[in-house]
Amino acid sequence: MVRLPEGYCIDSTEVTRAQYAAWLNGSPAPSTAGQISECAWNTTFTPDVTCMGSSSVCQSGCDNHPQVCVDWCDAYAYCQAVGKRLCGKIGGGSLPEIASSAEVSQWYNACTSHVQYRLYTYLGSYNAQACNTPDYTYPGTNHMTLVVGSLAGCQSTDSGYAGVYDLNGNVAEWEDACGISGVTSDACACRGGSFLSSESIHNDFPGLCGTGAVYYRNGTRVDIGFRCCSSP
Repeated sequence: MVRLPEGYCIDSTEVTRAQYAAWLNGSPAPSTAGQISECAWNTTFTPDVTCMGSSSVCQSGCDNHPQVCVDWCDAYAYCQAVGKRLCGKIGGGSLPEIASSAEVSQWYNACTSHVQYRLYTYLGSYNAQACNTPDYTYPGTNHMTLVVGSLAGCQSTDSGYAGVYDLNGNVAEWEDACGISGVTSDACACRGGSFLSSESIHNDFPGLCGTGAVYYRNGTRVDIGFRCCSSP
């Protein structure tokens, strides 16, 4: 984890396939794994099999690729189990919605280096090669995740926030910011960009720090992963 000036820590990369598999190997039981009431429907933490079999998901030598094809409840439970939390509100707790404020959101604060409205974690204009996001002219040309943290340019140029990789790309990331109706179709926030950004959930601006999308709490995608933060 990387400790940020605001007093909390954030994973330096997305949770990897190997890290998630190590947790699953301990046979965590959804009924006793500290799931919140909104996740009472979640009966397994195993990544969605159909999703994992997609041609857009790494199939060989994938230990250090980000874990994808997990729903929001899986991500939340994993972070709790390893003594962390799914990134949410600075100071503790959940966010009620996508919060594009460096004063409120742990994820957004890390992405912008506490500079409100910074577009990318790296300084400068959009660079499709910096964080494994699509070229505007040829959207979706990458078609797959990369090893987490493998793009040295995909981090902040500010020393206090350096060392946190892939916030603008590789995979979008679940955030602790959901509707609270308690149904599987609650909308939860996904932050950052992905290798499919402009042809999927992030419209025409792949990877903007301030860009967020929402997806069903029980949804799984080939381009959504997660990372954990500390409390507060």
